[in-house]
Amino acid sequence: MADISMREALIEKINAMTDEQVAALYGMVANMHQEERPPYDPDNDPLVGFISGPTDLSERYKEILREDIDRRSGWTQKDKLP
Repeated sequence: MADISMREALIEKINAMTDEQVAALYGMVANMHQEERPPYDPDNDPLVGFISGPTDLSERYKEILREDIDRRSGWTQKDKLP
């Protein structure tokens, strides 16, 4: 007797089912997947912070960097290349 995996055994069982049985099984599996996913909450989405904020960041980058410079920041501006 060949040793088959659970996945292969399940596929064999599904192949033996009628179309109606497969549709019912699919509905159950789809519902299980949806129940496991928590409802979307934008407050818990880390990507929301990346897209919110000032829209003129690329235009004001020098001003923003200048505001962050202090004696202990270690930030220096390099000379431009010729």
